[in-house]
Amino acid sequence: MEIDQFVVLPRYEEESIVIGRIKRNYEYIPGEYAEYNVRNIRKVKWETTVERSQIDEDVLKSLNAPLSIYKINDEATRYIHHLYHGKGAQSNK
Repeated sequence: MEIDQFVVLPRYEEESIVIGRIKRNYEYIPGEYAEYNVRNIRKVKWETTVERSQIDEDVLKSLNAPLSIYKINDEATRYIHHLYHGKGAQSNK
């Protein structure tokens, strides 16, 4: 993962996804988020929210994979890039 790469996070309770960009290098923080059992941190600026109903079904399937972090295919990447810059997205700035 590189600074300024897109990060896409499904939000199941809100029926949406949020799109952000990585803003800092990886950090190991052993105690700050211990209650969540989280020690490996990447700072992300969440910038855009898109309703799941606006997303192509094949892209949603790609986003629903059971891994915690992975690279999506090129077609899904282009689609997310379009959502980030395109109509229908709501800014979280």
